Amino acid sequence: MEHLDPAPPTSSYPSGHVGAATALYLVLAAMCQRISNPVLRWVLTVICLVIPFLVAYARLYRGMHHLTDVLVGFLNGIVCAVLAWRYLRRRSARYY
Repeated sequence: MEHLDPAPPTSSYPSGHVGAATALYLVLAAMCQRISNPVLRWVLTVICLVIPFLVAYARLYRGMHHLTDVLVGFLNGIVCAVLAWRYLRRRSARYY
């Protein structure tokens, strides 16, 4: 497959674009769950969950990544989002 953009041969695995988009938008989707208006909550959650797939499609379409690069990028992003969410939701222990 022909590449549409030049890229170094070491920058393919995993897809950092997909990983970062997945982590960011999963955390934003989780934060959307606090919106009290159910229609707005649903719309924003769906948008946040669709964007990483659009980023993955764009990376595959442009020939910058293979499917495995994108799948591992998704996995990396999911792990980062879970870790970030657990960190943000932890109960802080106060030591005096």
